[in-house]
Amino acid sequence: MRFSIGVQELLFVLLPLVLLLFWLISLFMGRYRTNLILSILLVLFDLPYTIGFISVLSGKRMFGFTSLSYSLFLGLICFILGVLGIISYVNRL
Repeated sequence: MRFSIGVQELLFVLLPLVLLLFWLISLFMGRYRTNLILSILLVLFDLPYTIGFISVLSGKRMFGFTSLSYSLFLGLICFILGVLGIISYVNRL
Protein backbone atom coordinates (compact mmCIF):
# COMPACT_ATOMS: atom_id res chain seq x y z
CA MET A 1 0.00 0.00 0.00
CA ARG A 2 1.46 3.29 -1.09
CA PHE A 3 0.80 6.49 0.85
CA SER A 4 0.52 9.64 -1.19
CA ILE A 5 -1.01 12.99 -0.41
CA GLY A 6 -2.76 14.94 -3.11
CA VAL A 7 -3.17 18.64 -3.58
CA GLN A 8 -6.70 18.62 -2.15
CA GLU A 9 -5.59 16.84 1.02
CA LEU A 10 -2.67 19.22 1.35
CA LEU A 11 -4.90 22.28 1.14
CA PHE A 12 -7.75 20.87 3.20
CA VAL A 13 -5.85 19.21 6.05
CA LEU A 14 -2.18 20.02 6.29
CA LEU A 15 -2.19 23.73 5.51
CA PRO A 16 -4.80 24.74 8.15
CA LEU A 17 -2.99 22.69 10.79
CA VAL A 18 0.33 24.34 9.95
CA LEU A 19 -1.35 27.75 10.02
CA LEU A 20 -2.86 26.93 13.41
CA LEU A 21 0.56 25.93 14.73
CA PHE A 22 2.15 29.18 13.54
CA TRP A 23 -0.87 31.12 14.85
CA LEU A 24 -0.34 29.67 18.33
CA ILE A 25 3.41 30.38 18.20
CA SER A 26 2.85 34.00 17.16
CA LEU A 27 0.23 34.42 19.86
CA PHE A 28 2.59 33.22 22.61
CA MET A 29 5.49 35.28 21.23
CA GLY A 30 3.38 38.45 21.25
CA ARG A 31 3.68 39.18 17.54
CA TYR A 32 0.25 40.63 17.04
CA ARG A 33 0.55 41.77 13.43
CA THR A 34 1.76 38.31 12.42
CA ASN A 35 -1.10 36.87 14.43
CA LEU A 36 -3.55 39.04 12.48
CA ILE A 37 -2.19 37.85 9.13
CA LEU A 38 -2.33 34.23 10.24
CA SER A 39 -5.85 34.75 11.61
CA ILE A 40 -7.00 36.02 8.23
CA LEU A 41 -5.39 33.04 6.53
CA LEU A 42 -7.02 30.67 9.04
CA VAL A 43 -10.41 32.13 8.24
CA LEU A 44 -9.84 31.88 4.50
CA PHE A 45 -8.48 28.33 4.49
CA ASP A 46 -11.07 27.01 6.97
CA LEU A 47 -14.03 28.54 5.20
CA PRO A 48 -14.72 25.28 3.26
CA TYR A 49 -14.88 23.41 6.57
CA THR A 50 -17.42 25.87 7.91
CA ILE A 51 -19.51 25.67 4.75
CA GLY A 52 -19.17 21.86 4.81
CA PHE A 53 -20.28 21.77 8.46
CA ILE A 54 -23.35 23.85 7.71
CA SER A 55 -24.16 21.83 4.59
CA VAL A 56 -23.93 18.53 6.49
CA LEU A 57 -26.26 19.88 9.16
CA SER A 58 -28.73 21.02 6.48
CA GLY A 59 -28.59 17.68 4.65
CA LYS A 60 -26.64 18.73 1.56
CA ARG A 61 -23.31 17.30 0.46
CA MET A 62 -20.59 19.84 -0.28
CA PHE A 63 -16.82 19.49 -0.58
CA GLY A 64 -17.12 15.71 -0.22
CA PHE A 65 -18.32 15.83 3.39
CA THR A 66 -21.28 13.49 3.83
CA SER A 67 -21.38 13.25 7.62
CA LEU A 68 -19.99 15.03 10.64
CA SER A 69 -16.36 14.16 11.33
CA TYR A 70 -13.48 15.29 13.48
CA SER A 71 -11.98 17.21 10.57
CA LEU A 72 -15.13 19.31 10.28
CA PHE A 73 -15.04 20.13 14.00
CA LEU A 74 -11.32 20.92 13.83
CA GLY A 75 -11.90 23.16 10.81
CA LEU A 76 -14.71 24.94 12.59
CA ILE A 77 -12.55 25.46 15.68
CA CYS A 78 -9.72 26.86 13.51
CA PHE A 79 -12.23 29.17 11.81
CA ILE A 80 -13.50 30.44 15.17
CA LEU A 81 -9.93 30.95 16.44
CA GLY A 82 -9.15 32.96 13.31
CA VAL A 83 -12.18 35.18 13.83
CA LEU A 84 -11.27 35.65 17.50
CA GLY A 85 -7.70 36.54 16.49
CA ILE A 86 -8.99 39.24 14.14
CA ILE A 87 -11.35 40.61 16.77
CA SER A 88 -8.66 40.69 19.45
CA TYR A 89 -6.26 42.55 17.11
CA VAL A 90 -8.91 45.14 16.34
CA ASN A 91 -9.60 45.58 20.06
CA ARG A 92 -5.87 46.23 20.67
CA LEU A 93 -5.90 49.16 18.25
